[in-house]
Amino acid sequence: MATEQTNQISQLQEEVAQLRATLQEVLARVKDIQIYQWHGNDHWLSVEDLCEYIPSHPAKQTVYGWLCRYDIPAYRIPGMNKNLMFLQSEIDEWLLKNRVKTSKSLDGKP
Repeated sequence: MATEQTNQISQLQEEVAQLRATLQEVLARVKDIQIYQWHGNDHWLSVEDLCEYIPSHPAKQTVYGWLCRYDIPAYRIPGMNKNLMFLQSEIDEWLLKNRVKTSKSLDGKP
């Protein structure tokens, strides 16, 4: 009788552990959905999309180099096949920040 109760307790503990793991997965996915909804009007770009979107059409290796140096804004989204994603609006801002100064702007003229 005692071993039967011990087995039942062990089984319940395993089931609780599985439920906790499942709950953690669900919470992570809800967080991902919230991120998508927060940027609902924005467009998400994959690495391939980003290479097509940037006017110079950089190679993937160039993009990965920017990522390694933390030069470009990106998101790593768990649970997705293509887990590196970029927000188009942030890429637009990033491109504008890297604008080359003209001689007029260096002289203080607009």
